[in-house]
Amino acid sequence: MGTNCKAKIQKFQRNELGHLPKNTKATIYISCVDTVQTRFDIAEMLKDVNDNKLCRNTPKYWLDFENSQHTGQVILSTIGEIKQPISEKYQTVASLPMITDE
Repeated sequence: MGTNCKAKIQKFQRNELGHLPKNTKATIYISCVDTVQTRFDIAEMLKDVNDNKLCRNTPKYWLDFENSQHTGQVILSTIGEIKQPISEKYQTVASLPMITDE
């Protein structure tokens, strides 16, 4: 389909100096964690990774999965604003609320 996707499974945490690991930039981040605090930690790190430069690996989306014994939900948010094309048919939005705001 003309896409070039590459998944990388890596522990996403700060090192002892407080820096994120090298090569942590991606277009989309997917998380499935057990605690609210971990979501807030991820949100803080994603804000640090987003340097608002327009390049291929600029962080754009965060997709979070949450579940309990009988239910589940998935929330998509944007990391910063993403310029949308002008549409006469649809009302476009430049950002979706952060997962931690929901």
